[in-house]
Amino acid sequence: MIEKERSITVIGDNSEAILVSVLLGETGNPNNLVGNFGYAAAKETAGTEEASRFLQIHLRSGLIKRPTSISDLQTPDLSLFFLTEHADDASNTLKVERQVRQLATILKLGQTLVYTGLCPPSFSRNSLKPVLEKHSGFEVGHEIGLCYAPLLWNGGSMQGFRETPKLISGLGPDHLRRVQEAMLSIFPSLSVASTLETAEAGGLCGPVHREVVRALELEIAQMCMSRGVDYSSIMKFCLKTTTEGFGGSSPASATDLIASKIFLESLGRQNRPQLVRTARRINEEAPQQVLAMVKNALAQCGRRVRRAKITVVGVDGLGVNRMSKFGDSEIIRTLVRRGAIVSVYPGETNLGFGLAMMSEGLKLKVEPDLTKAVQKAQCAIIALKPSHRESFILTPQKLAAEMDRPAAICDLSRVMEASNVERSGLFYTSIGRGSFTI
Repeated sequence: MIEKERSITVIGDNSEAILVSVLLGETGNPNNLVGNFGYAAAKETAGTEEASRFLQIHLRSGLIKRPTSISDLQTPDLSLFFLTEHADDASNTLKVERQVRQLATILKLGQTLVYTGLCPPSFSRNSLKPVLEKHSGFEVGHEIGLCYAPLLWNGGSMQGFRETPKLISGLGPDHLRRVQEAMLSIFPSLSVASTLETAEAGGLCGPVHREVVRALELEIAQMCMSRGVDYSSIMKFCLKTTTEGFGGSSPASATDLIASKIFLESLGRQNRPQLVRTARRINEEAPQQVLAMVKNALAQCGRRVRRAKITVVGVDGLGVNRMSKFGDSEIIRTLVRRGAIVSVYPGETNLGFGLAMMSEGLKLKVEPDLTKAVQKAQCAIIALKPSHRESFILTPQKLAAEMDRPAAICDLSRVMEASNVERSGLFYTSIGRGSFTI
């Protein structure tokens, strides 16, 4: 365990920075959190409500301190600096290099930089190492350390982020050992890669794999629907995949797209892999599949999208989280533009989203009450995370009692049983399953 006071600093403007700082605080590690966000912005971009709450607690107790900039840091020897920004395009790459250059000017003998953002293989060695040595005057691997540990929050819980196995590599065995000790205090599973490049490639593999599997599931769903097979049954009894499919914890999430973007650009246009490129195209078309499904479901009810009252129940299944806005969802944005009367119930864990709507300019209503949200609705799009409490208490009978008649359920999360919905007098459809007449 790092024993010296305030020997860990977390630098970054993203949710990964806040989550790492909070987890360090939870294990009794005092740390500095440096970013360009103000207190309110930090609260909005924290990974979960739980992380936001603990951030407030640790800020008040002084366990987490907020220096205004890197130049204000006064750190003891053997300090660790965690830099969390992702190098996913030219602008962000320059930002990372600028932060490293600024940090290098204050580094002392024995201190270590731990870069945790996603990046192309060899970025740490070929880009960050020369900057560190040039502007610090120290030799990396001996006098100062450079480690790489890819961290990507995919929109799940703080506990899920903590328990996901982590990967690390570094230059200099003593530096790597100190970083391992610090990270093992907050992450229970940590593997050491043989090289920086191995760890960098490993950080891209998980998100890219999720994107490819998600595309495969969408293709299988289309095949099932064309043959009159219920895809939900396939998912329940046959397939065991690493994602929850469309409507899972973070479908088509912006964080996964960071990894595939870096992956594709790393190989260049000549060697761009066709599978990942095709998977991205399929995933980009997924919102259009959902919109077509909603249109067909409304048609079953004798209605058109224009002037239909449509309620979105939950937003996790639309790839919306605290790093984005409702308007970032192509599905919500398109429904509003086509003249639908749209209401959104974000879910109990996302009720704070309503405050962000004031600046989006979308003509929709955010309802804090589920029952009120579905009243008189002609279509309900269920996009709850399957693990959320509402997915267990939401019943077809409750929906049927409040919704207009005829009405349809579009279940993106597959949290409802089709036969129960149809017995309650509602039309039911989901990805991979057409709308069936009652």
